[in-house]
Amino acid sequence: MRQLALLFIVIIVIIYFQYGEIHREVNSFQILQYKNPEKDMLEKILFEKKITILTDLPLETIKYMNNPVVLITPKLYSSLTQQQHTSILKEVKDFFSYYYLPMNTKSDISINYEKRETKTMLKRQPNYRFCICQMLGVKRIYLFPPNSKDNLYYDKSTDQFNVNFWNQDVQKYPKVANAKYIEILLSPGQAIFIPNGWIFCYEMEENGMGISFYSESIFSNMLK
Repeated sequence: MRQLALLFIVIIVIIYFQYGEIHREVNSFQILQYKNPEKDMLEKILFEKKITILTDLPLETIKYMNNPVVLITPKLYSSLTQQQHTSILKEVKDFFSYYYLPMNTKSDISINYEKRETKTMLKRQPNYRFCICQMLGVKRIYLFPPNSKDNLYYDKSTDQFNVNFWNQDVQKYPKVANAKYIEILLSPGQAIFIPNGWIFCYEMEENGMGISFYSESIFSNMLK
């Protein structure tokens, strides 16, 4: 009985500290940048919950039928069968699973072909770990810290922002003038980890190909 009680207390303590860490938001504009670190170092870096950029990712090693995936054009990709798409995505996932959370229990990954001048609307990053990796082309990313929600007129019920970043109406939404952000150019071979709670949108400077994925651990999936 005492052993069960002790085990219960240990579990409660673990959950308590995990809950606090999972819901911790960092508003610092500090950017961390590393050259594709080893796994232990990667986890220590991402534990800080700051915007993190990794460089020199060996994307050319991701291959399908002995050909680098980075060379697959949008036209060729659209002509492939669903089975071929699945096989390519498996190779991509095998490569990026290195960057997933330890004890990963939930994840998704996608290949994205985007044309020059593609623009996305503001979005709150809801996952514990989220990454965008650029394989081809340049992407300009605009990032707002979590404490910018009010200035961007966040609607919690819809998980959307009333402010249109690309066509701002300062008269209707005057607090947007107080919203501070940073711009990051993401080039081929680079990946950016956007912390949970941060708000972002982006535009394509060139035609491009990118990978995006999220990952949740057993704790973040349960407590978030």
